Amino acid sequence: YHSEFPKGLLNEIQKINEQLNRIQADIRPFDEEIERLETSKSINEQATKAKLRLEIAIQEQLEKPESELHEEERLLEKVVKENEKLLSSHQVKEKIYQLNENIDCKMCELGNNFDFEETYKPSKLRFDANTFDLWYQVDPRTRIYLRSMGSGANWLYSHLVLFMSLHYQFAAYSEKGCKIPPILFLDQPTQVYFPTSLDDADEFDAQALSTQVKRAAHVDADMSSVTNMFTQLAKFCAETGKSTGVTPQIIISDHADKLTLGEGYKFQDYVRATWRTRGFIADK
Repeated sequence: YHSEFPKGLLNEIQKINEQLNRIQADIRPFDEEIERLETSKSINEQATKAKLRLEIAIQEQLEKPESELHEEERLLEKVVKENEKLLSSHQVKEKIYQLNENIDCKMCELGNNFDFEETYKPSKLRFDANTFDLWYQVDPRTRIYLRSMGSGANWLYSHLVLFMSLHYQFAAYSEKGCKIPPILFLDQPTQVYFPTSLDDADEFDAQALSTQVKRAAHVDADMSSVTNMFTQLAKFCAETGKSTGVTPQIIISDHADKLTLGEGYKFQDYVRATWRTRGFIADK
């Protein structure tokens, strides 16, 4: 067989066979799906059955005596009133209102320490514990929601301020039975200024990263914002521990390194592990 065909032709035949095998493998799932559909009930039949079940349920409800429906309504109204009394006895509305006030107050306090755009200074962030909406209160009638707040830095700081404020409440209410541990994990918060996808050097180099994203002219300001962010996080933990007796734990995984923090805090004191060159899971 081999002596009858040139070697080049044999190679071409081999390549074509490989292509045919790949095509056959790609087609196989479609064949299986067609077979499954052919052996199962059609989609239209399944939809018709679902429609019939719904019509039967509606008809059964319509055929119920009116007195029975009224009785069911009275029972449900009774349950609602009992639950309202229970909620009222625990002062849930009042407590949520007070919690909202505490969160908003703490957000304004913390927000003034971060580098928001001038439009959002001083901090007037607001949070609704019922809907989880977050916004900047321009005036009594005007709100700017997070989705409209512009730059990534505003998004970052809005989230940080909210999370920190929430964790302050977790710590402050711990003696009153709060079961939520004040442990916050942040993954690459400096991404806004220094994208990690571009950082494959042996050491963190702010100037090189800024040049890659065409922000070399802003590197000093960006570094100032980054170091301030870490300073505020360290300060928040320390001051919350002093005022509530519970120190929050903030775990951060980031590529920014060897920063010079302010207010007496030392970056290296908070570094627990470095895996820039070794990988997250080190070889033995």
